Amino acid sequence: MTTFLFKQLINVVLYSGATLASRFLRHISTMTLIISTLLFQTPIFANSQGVEIIKQVQINIRPNHERRTLAVELLKHDVLVNKREMTYTFLLDDGAEKTLVKFLDPASIRGTALLLNDMDGTENKIWIYSPTDRKIRRISGLLRRNYFMGTEFTYEDFQGFHIDSKRYDYVEETPNCDAILGCFIVDSFELEADIIKNTGYSKVRYYIDIGTFYPIKIEYYDRNKKNCKTLFSSRVKKINRFYSPLVQHMKNICTGRSTKFTRTKIDNKSTVKSSELSKRALRRE
Repeated sequence: MTTFLFKQLINVVLYSGATLASRFLRHISTMTLIISTLLFQTPIFANSQGVEIIKQVQINIRPNHERRTLAVELLKHDVLVNKREMTYTFLLDDGAEKTLVKFLDPASIRGTALLLNDMDGTENKIWIYSPTDRKIRRISGLLRRNYFMGTEFTYEDFQGFHIDSKRYDYVEETPNCDAILGCFIVDSFELEADIIKNTGYSKVRYYIDIGTFYPIKIEYYDRNKKNCKTLFSSRVKKINRFYSPLVQHMKNICTGRSTKFTRTKIDNKSTVKSSELSKRALRRE
């Protein structure tokens, strides 16, 4: 393992095409984590090491605000069943991660919207709006395990990292992933009793690209400790300082169904107002 890590340290310096000095500076945070991994290979440091990696993930992938337009494909055994289009709006507002997802097409679900208010240490607050009856419903408790609008994403899959209320265990580094420098593997476990009671997962495992700190693969283990769902993120690029995937593909191994998101537009420069992510905003069509 130590030999592999030293190789990664050398590769980080050679990762981009700039001068040696700029390469070093560009990847200093990655090098720091790799060095700390070398120093702390004992189990007593597994949790703190995992947390430090996840903190770097947040720095690299989470802007303060963002808008995306996504093409959505629902598949069964890799055969296309349904196509949709939706918008995704995100805002980091006073420590809370606010997200609004709204469907644009097809006409049968146009205007259907999901609002999430996610604060560390608490179960995320979720509301869904249906234009058919113009009602807003709260999603809580065991309902968070339900699948969202026929996709392979459950409501709880939209939850943030919650560093203060989850345990993150560093597992190992592996070259066996779709990343030039290999991946850190980190396992996540819920700590809050109410969330443990309601979650559909026993753990979530992250495969984090050492070069970008983007989680390029996430495995979801059900309450029977079986890996039924895996999220794959590909074609990850840096957009205005933050890494973002072009394609995300959630595959349900147990059912053969999957959901693919392909980003068609992204904007993490323009301001997002808090009023755009409110229950009132859910009804705007």
